[in-house]
Amino acid sequence: MPMFRFHKNHGVNVKLLHDHQVARRSSSFANAITFSQSKLEPGEIFMVEIEEQEFGWSGHLRCGLTQHKPSCMIPIRVGSTTYDGVPQLLEFSSEGHQMTEDRYIPIPQYSMPDLTNLGRAWICALTKYQNRIQAQPGGAETASAAPSGSGEPFIERCGDVVRIGRNVLPFQFLVSPDMIPGEVDSASDPSEYVMCNQNVPKIFATSVGSRIGVTYEIRDDSGSGEKEFFMHILINGVDQGATRMEGAEIDDPFYAIVDVYGTSKQVRIVQINQCLSSLQEICRVALRAQIPDKAINNLPLPSRMKSYLRYEKP
Repeated sequence: MPMFRFHKNHGVNVKLLHDHQVARRSSSFANAITFSQSKLEPGEIFMVEIEEQEFGWSGHLRCGLTQHKPSCMIPIRVGSTTYDGVPQLLEFSSEGHQMTEDRYIPIPQYSMPDLTNLGRAWICALTKYQNRIQAQPGGAETASAAPSGSGEPFIERCGDVVRIGRNVLPFQFLVSPDMIPGEVDSASDPSEYVMCNQNVPKIFATSVGSRIGVTYEIRDDSGSGEKEFFMHILINGVDQGATRMEGAEIDDPFYAIVDVYGTSKQVRIVQINQCLSSLQEICRVALRAQIPDKAINNLPLPSRMKSYLRYEKP
């Protein structure tokens, strides 16, 4: 699978490093909105790890999804004009003629509320402790975790693996390297994890090392038969709930948004889609995408192979 990168269009205070896989805010506390370079498919996770903080500011990292094309999101620079109260940039072709085919939108200073007020963007602002998604300006609202008409949730932890739609990932890919999951169930709070090194301070959602991912699912509305879209934010492997994305269009792709805001100074993309290298591991992931955890014992396989499918240590 191709690697994720940040798009070349971003807030004016962002510098992209390491082949556009690291985003660093160079100054101030805002103007640091970034986008994924490529679109996200349902169940595909765009994940970042907080690498550096800058204290003295209020607020933390913000992330979500948008259906605005990053190629049409332009940094606000000198020479902007105003149209109907919304700043619009005048874009010119190489021949000096104004371009009118695409609507170019300036990247605002804040993802919330500026970007959400434009519509077609759904953002979650991280806090140190509670991060269950709440209703946001722009039409997002919370919804149940289980798809309508389905007995299985879209995101479910099964032992040492997490099933996200039809994808299955080892839980360790989704958490900070400094965290070891304790003897807790899939609905446990990240505060119940213990540290590899007891001298390391507790990892919070906004701490250095914390991993934040965004994905989405598509459901069929049982009443109208229309498609509904729900965003999921994962913080250190724990799903924060489903948010209905009002106004989303089935024909338009979704791109990830990461706003390196407030105390968050630098983030790095975690290439979890690149972690599955061996053919043996790929086969395990493919099988687990089709077989629920509780059904593994019924398979006509040797016990060691069943243990391998359950990600149990030999």
